[in-house]
Amino acid sequence: MRYYARHLLLPGIGTLGQQQLKAARVLVVGAGGLGCPVLQALAGSGVGTLTVIDGDCVDVSNLARQWLHHYVDVGLNKAVSAQHKLLALNPFIQVEARTEMLQADNADALIATHDVIVDAPDNMDVRYRIDAVCARYNRPWVHAALYRQSAQLSVFWAACGARFALLYPERSEAPSCAGAGMLGAAASAVANLQALEVIKLITGYSLPQVGKLVSLDSSNLRMQSFQLPDTRPPAI
Repeated sequence: MRYYARHLLLPGIGTLGQQQLKAARVLVVGAGGLGCPVLQALAGSGVGTLTVIDGDCVDVSNLARQWLHHYVDVGLNKAVSAQHKLLALNPFIQVEARTEMLQADNADALIATHDVIVDAPDNMDVRYRIDAVCARYNRPWVHAALYRQSAQLSVFWAACGARFALLYPERSEAPSCAGAGMLGAAASAVANLQALEVIKLITGYSLPQVGKLVSLDSSNLRMQSFQLPDTRPPAI
């Protein structure tokens, strides 16, 4: 009760919302620039079961923006490093570390057993895989992507007519922050917006941005929102 005291006072969360967070299972794909702050926010909010999947190891070049990882973690798997820090942050939750990438042979089992999926990789193929499997199991997922000062955020849910594959029917390679550069503060800001969308989906605290594409320019703090077309067939 003391840990979540500020949440319990908040209209729209309260005891019921905190219980809903406790009962929720969230899968975070990636423990990098987006994944680290998302995981911190969700762990602090009290999501009862967090699963983090990442096959990469911590590198010195990660530390300026991936703040769950410390210098002593260099060479350690990112999911394992994140698990240690999250349990230290909140001992009242469960955190599972998966030390592989999200692939065709594990995506179905992982996504089917979680309530909400968070997209935090730097890989377009993984996003298309998340989109397809989430559609198969009727799971909402929270997407974000960054390129230098620009970022975008959306909540995709096939049951509501919102699909990543229909927004981006032509596959292309996403630019990586390794080649383009990235400020850790910008990644953290976008990731915390992702965490807010997850909390909305779990608790109904307010309406999540399902089917909307939010564009953010961190250089001038300009934010725009675009309604995506509903791709569901018309009711007969």
